[in-house]
Amino acid sequence: MQSSPSLLTWTENGSEHHAQWRSESGFPAPQRIVIADDRMTADAAFRLASEGTAMLWRGDYHNARQLLQAMSRRTLKKPRKPAATARDAFNQHR
Repeated sequence: MQSSPSLLTWTENGSEHHAQWRSESGFPAPQRIVIADDRMTADAAFRLASEGTAMLWRGDYHNARQLLQAMSRRTLKKPRKPAATARDAFNQHR
């Protein structure tokens, strides 16, 4: 079941670009798109992805794979244990 295509809009090098969004699985088009390249850190990319921002890659294929691998390592990190006392919370934050 394919829905009608949506229109994506993003700004790159000062000009606005458009493309049709098609999703075989029915996922909606992303609301926000940013340009990503070799200068983007894995932490920044992970934060953007966590916020639901789509990234349009403008860089080397191998660097994109490295960035995705670094992002996947961040998803595998175990969450911190909750602090038992205020002192523990302070020390964890520090």
